[in-house]
Amino acid sequence: MTTYQAYFSKTDHKRILPPSWGHGPFPAKLEQNLALLDPNHMITMGSGTPNKDFFSVKNITVNHSIDLHYQKDAKDSHINSFYIGEKVKQSDVQKADSKIEELFEYADNTFGSYSTIDLVKKLTKKFEIFKDYKSNNFSEEDYDYCVTSGTSASSYYLCQLLLDDTKTILVEELTFTVIMGNVSMTGANVVPFNVNLNANDENGENPIDTKYLENLLKNWSTIHPKKPFPLVFYTIPVQNPTGLVQKIQHKREIYDILKKYKILVMEDDPYGYLTLTDDLKSNCDFNDKASFESQKQIYFSALKKTGSYLSIDTEGLVIRCESFSKIFGTGLRLGFIIGPKKIIDRVKNYIECSTREISGLSMTVFNQCCQGMDKLLCQNLKTNDIEQLDGWVQWCINLCVLHRHKQKVLYKELTENPVYASKRLFTCIKPTFGMFLFIGLNLNEFKSEALKSPQALTEAMQYMDYKLLENNLDAIIGTRLIVDINHSFKKSGFIRVTTSQIKNDKELAEAARRICTSIEQFFDEYLTKKQPYPVLL
Repeated sequence: MTTYQAYFSKTDHKRILPPSWGHGPFPAKLEQNLALLDPNHMITMGSGTPNKDFFSVKNITVNHSIDLHYQKDAKDSHINSFYIGEKVKQSDVQKADSKIEELFEYADNTFGSYSTIDLVKKLTKKFEIFKDYKSNNFSEEDYDYCVTSGTSASSYYLCQLLLDDTKTILVEELTFTVIMGNVSMTGANVVPFNVNLNANDENGENPIDTKYLENLLKNWSTIHPKKPFPLVFYTIPVQNPTGLVQKIQHKREIYDILKKYKILVMEDDPYGYLTLTDDLKSNCDFNDKASFESQKQIYFSALKKTGSYLSIDTEGLVIRCESFSKIFGTGLRLGFIIGPKKIIDRVKNYIECSTREISGLSMTVFNQCCQGMDKLLCQNLKTNDIEQLDGWVQWCINLCVLHRHKQKVLYKELTENPVYASKRLFTCIKPTFGMFLFIGLNLNEFKSEALKSPQALTEAMQYMDYKLLENNLDAIIGTRLIVDINHSFKKSGFIRVTTSQIKNDKELAEAARRICTSIEQFFDEYLTKKQPYPVLL
């Protein structure tokens, strides 16, 4: 039998995504228990993939033929029609200003169609990504744009461009593990830097431990004598998995440290438009322009408090990655990069040599929906006197309000449960942006044995995962969202959940109950005679 090993490249073994979504291995008794559960009653809180409530597109209709146009005109062809999603009246359908060629032919450029790049630039201006930008060395004109198939693809291109086995990248100690897979392929060194889990709006502390970061860079040759000095700093400003948010003053503090050493900032920001501010009204169905304008200003005001590293980039060190996955549709695989032209030129080269054209269908659907949202907003407000892309702003506000509602319900249900309120077995970081809720286990007080070593913590969190699964709930445990277990094991005793797949308040309440039950069972059973099965790693 052919093994195929001889055919694989020397670097193939590095192309592995850390298993943040995986589970197991399982002891036999647990496997039997899990097999008895009804998969239809599983509550999914691990994936950030939004459910259909978060989709603007309600229907896709396709008319197609087996006839070639040079043989017959379309009007003479037999047409098969189908639609996916909700049924719409034919009278509601309007002709788009895009040509069919834009969907099915190669794009104008491998780095995005001209129309989509133009739209991205307009969105960047609309949301004031370069707000208050001031630099004697750089201007907005020194930056360029390219469209990608999402921030995962963007980070892949950038890692391939910037990293190799002679380079070092700094990564938040708790992070979205796709970046680790992309870095692994390059052979680069990865060094974690500390996050500050005590940061919140009340104390105003930086979610990044800047004292640790400054000391790390200042004393690099002593702390990491065998590793090259870092050239890239990777950060998720609306942090995944913690939900902590870097405000613009925090970013300025971090940037001032990094620019002293000319370290590039890779800003990965797929959640930055999802503010959970209480100032937005719960009822977003505005029917007058004044109400909409008021909410728009509240929304923009909330976003400006966080801003982008680009707005403070005086030295041309920032590369910003954005995605439409969390605010439009994950399956479209659409995002973009903004960065210094010389870097973006090289990114375009990587796109040219790898994935090439972004899906014309994805770009055209997004472009047309942005135009259509303006028409819909005009209908709602009964006026044509709106700014371009105000409809997109309204859509983003709607998303924020829905995410806020779900997060509030879950947070309330969790913190009112006796497992939290009376027993204090866990803590929650109250979310103010994004879609994640961070649940920290109170191991230090009630299960300190788990904090004795990285191995002990890994085993404890594996058992925590067992309990969640036994209660028919899918979430992600902390040990699957870290860069280095040896560095961060004392911060890894957490569960990350998201509400984006949850259908309604009733399911949110049930999810909270299952989480609390799982945590209570973990503390009651683990490392006691009540523990029904061993932990396997």
